[in-house]
Amino acid sequence: MLEQARVSAGGQVYVIDPEFDPDGQVPGWAVRGYYPVDRGGTLDTSGWVANPDYRPGPLTRGWARPGNRVERALQLAAAGHQPDALLLAALAQADVVILTTDQQRDAIPVLAGENGQSTVAVFTSSEHLDATTPHRSIAVADLLPLLPTVAVIVNPGHVPSARLDGAALAEAVKAAQATPDGLKP
Repeated sequence: MLEQARVSAGGQVYVIDPEFDPDGQVPGWAVRGYYPVDRGGTLDTSGWVANPDYRPGPLTRGWARPGNRVERALQLAAAGHQPDALLLAALAQADVVILTTDQQRDAIPVLAGENGQSTVAVFTSSEHLDATTPHRSIAVADLLPLLPTVAVIVNPGHVPSARLDGAALAEAVKAAQATPDGLKP
């Protein structure tokens, strides 16, 4: 920052969220703020100006490193760094973990949710569960028959988590199935 101040005499030195390359394209909401630089190229550390529109990213929030691409999409969506549509697209092609019981390993538990809407809880990995909790992996596409009538809660009880419209996830699954190899163009 001191070197940047020397070459920015009379200007500002911007502090960028660590999710972004400061030499690349940085949206305004990814700028934490700036320090003024006097005409001699000295950083005014007491003159910090915070950006009221700043959206802290996953690293700044102290969230754990994502273990897979769905966790990364969840973190970016929860931080406001990307739209939920990209989370839906990542989930549509993923396997998730659902809770089971020892007696009904093949059942998909549907829970009573808020405002009477049923919910299905999914986890991005078994690491979000206690080792003794019965669970199994399932392709999100296998949830398709339930999705139009339920909400989907991703990583309930963890940070970050998300509540998604099941019908929107169903549309994302259908879109992924309609493209060659399930990949988006």
